[in-house]
Amino acid sequence: MRIVNRETFLQLPSNTVFVEYDNFPFEAICIKGDTVGECDFYVQHILEVKCKDVGDQDNILTAAKNGATFQLDFDCIGRDGLFEEEQLFVVFEKSDVLMLIERLKKCVI
Repeated sequence: MRIVNRETFLQLPSNTVFVEYDNFPFEAICIKGDTVGECDFYVQHILEVKCKDVGDQDNILTAAKNGATFQLDFDCIGRDGLFEEEQLFVVFEKSDVLMLIERLKKCVI
């Protein structure tokens, strides 16, 4: 893994796995989409609830609190749009992604 600044991050290709560096422990894992212009990018949050809209998401999560199951949306992408110039990013290198995949395979029961 490596930590990069926003300028370097925006030059990375789509499908780069990362977390925003705010402090440790790190937060949610995301996947970078295309860079937009000079300061923005598309992002897919891995733990995005599959839903039609924000109201639907609230209903799904309320039902989940009572034991209902729900799906994640692995094809949902949106713009970052925060433009925090000083933001740092923890970027997964290929070996990190492969180790994560191997570890997740052990979770399939």
